[in-house]
Amino acid sequence: MPAVVPLVLVAIGLFLLFSASDLLIRAAVALARHFSLSPAIIGVVLVGFGTSLPELVTSVQAAMVGSFGIAVGNVFGSSIANILGILALALVLCPLARVEALRRSVLVLLIATMAVMLLTLWGEIGRLHGLLLFAALCFYLWYEVGEARRRDLPGDPPPPTAVHIPKPFRPWAEKYVWVHWWFRTDLPPTAARAAVGLVGVAFGAQVLVSGAISTAGLLGVSEALIGVTLVAVGTSLPELATILAAARRRQGEIIAGNIVGSNIFNLLGILGVASLARPMIIPERIVSFDLWVLVLATLLLVWGLLLRESVGRVAGIIFLVIYFVYIFVRIFFVG
Repeated sequence: MPAVVPLVLVAIGLFLLFSASDLLIRAAVALARHFSLSPAIIGVVLVGFGTSLPELVTSVQAAMVGSFGIAVGNVFGSSIANILGILALALVLCPLARVEALRRSVLVLLIATMAVMLLTLWGEIGRLHGLLLFAALCFYLWYEVGEARRRDLPGDPPPPTAVHIPKPFRPWAEKYVWVHWWFRTDLPPTAARAAVGLVGVAFGAQVLVSGAISTAGLLGVSEALIGVTLVAVGTSLPELATILAAARRRQGEIIAGNIVGSNIFNLLGILGVASLARPMIIPERIVSFDLWVLVLATLLLVWGLLLRESVGRVAGIIFLVIYFVYIFVRIFFVG
């Protein structure tokens, strides 16, 4: 493969990521308004889980071929990057106030991190463990959405508004109810934009990671190191892109919800599905180093979102310094 091809793939992947993520964040906020859900819940469920699709595809593919360093390293490295890197950049741009709607989700993330810590120390994540992790994710998702609907359901319906149907579609609207319904609500086009955004984010990340891995293969580094650095950062770019888009619009609940939801999905969903595909042996260097950085990052996230009234630029700078130190030590000392 010519050396220029991976660079072209990286450029195409970046373009798809940033354009699709902007479309996704606009649709997510619109969906929150349509269903009377808080932006925090939409950030956890739609944006947080949706932007984790690249990590899911990458880790499952790696697990199926026995590349456990990439599969597990991708999950751990991406979760660390989400908190210490991406959230830190968001805090520098847009300080966050405490988000009460995310209290339960942050506690779920803390419990999920402790559970994964125990499995990692065990040294293996088998199919039964994966099934339990995935079942916990499904229960959390079902409960959280149900609670959000009950909590955020509006009291009185809004007054009806006039339906504007463009002239070419009026004959169809008189014949077919669904045409009239399409123009009466913004749900179908908004859902379509969200779907296009999610597909674009996932595809763009895959193109980007393919080019990055091809480039890194020339360097001859270990799979675990590729997993927690290059692949993790590459698959975390959807979170970076969506959070930067949210920061520009001062959507603090979307920012926090994206990070929390993405990490919950990483630990419960991706590890669960990947270990169902093939039981995974945890590389020793991930057990001895990356695991503890992940625990530290999660505790810092809990401190910032639950124990503080707000977190801002100073916390963001501290998080970034910790992340750069982690990457430096991982590359030059842990290997």
